[in-house]
Amino acid sequence: MLHIGDVPNIDPKTYRLAFTGAIENPFEITYDELRAMPSVEFRGDIHCVTRWSKKATYWRGTLFRTLVERHARCRPQRT
Repeated sequence: MLHIGDVPNIDPKTYRLAFTGAIENPFEITYDELRAMPSVEFRGDIHCVTRWSKKATYWRGTLFRTLVERHARCRPQRT
C-alpha cells in the first residue's frame, strides 16, 4: 500500500464522498453507491516527478473521470 500518514478508518454506513466547486451539479454519493459504480483495474509502475517509483502497483476502483462525467458536469472554463 502506498500512502503518507495514517490511513483513516471509515464507517461505510455513514461515509459520503462530496463533489463541490466548479461543477454544474454538486452531489454526494454513499460508500455503497461508489462501490456499485463501474470499476477498472490498473497494473503497472507509478513514477513520481520527485524521482520515486512504486513498481508492480495494483489498483482497482472507479475512475475520477467516471464520477465527474456521470454526475458533476464540469463548468466550462472562462477565457
